[in-house]
Amino acid sequence: MPKARAIEPTASAPIGYTGPSWWEQDVINLIARLLLAASAGITGWLVAKDSPNFGVVQAMLSVVLLAALVGLVALWPRKPDQS
Repeated sequence: MPKARAIEPTASAPIGYTGPSWWEQDVINLIARLLLAASAGITGWLVAKDSPNFGVVQAMLSVVLLAALVGLVALWPRKPDQS
């Protein structure tokens, strides 16, 4: 039987990093659920819910909504600096 190898840290996971905290996971989970709920509602207008490609269309619409949200935040006008 082969001997088990130890897992070595990689460049993407520094030593001592334990991952996101519980509240970060909750926030990401909330954002994902809201995006999927919104896209399910919109997809329900366009595609029959018992259609085999409903999940695919919902996922594509979720990506489009996420891109639109990121674009909106990035292009939101900011106040000029008070220098």
